Amino acid sequence: MNQHGSARGRGDGALILLLPQDSPALRLSLVLAHALLLAALWLAALPWAVQAALSFVLCVSCALAWKRKPAVRAVQWGVDGRWQLQRLNGGWQDAHFNLSASRAWPWWVHLAFRLDDGRRIGVTLFPAAVDVEALRRLRARLRVEAAALSTADRRAAHNPDAGG
Repeated sequence: MNQHGSARGRGDGALILLLPQDSPALRLSLVLAHALLLAALWLAALPWAVQAALSFVLCVSCALAWKRKPAVRAVQWGVDGRWQLQRLNGGWQDAHFNLSASRAWPWWVHLAFRLDDGRRIGVTLFPAAVDVEALRRLRARLRVEAAALSTADRRAAHNPDAGG
């Protein structure tokens, strides 16, 4: 890996190469979500034994999620439009990007992928965890893709002879 974040042999043809790091914002949101669920649980009209058992499950869930390693080391959007994910073992895998299930907000970007074997994988990117310029280019590119998809959908709706 060079100083600019390109992986040898793969990053050279990348339009966008993202190398997510550990994110303090993700960890904070994880703890806050579990804390809110815990508060809602204790405000619910449930027997105390059920509340205690579910509280234990929530605490275990939070601890497991805190320790969990991300499934992806790098996300690459190639100039040819193909997406590839670098898994924890270092190998690259082609992935099919699901634009309709992905979201881009100012505080995070969630990318949804489907792998060739049918499994689905999501990658959440926080500004503090990736290169800010690469994230800006990704958001811009996603807006262009969404606009193109929206235009194609409108054309198909107004032209009943097109497609099946």
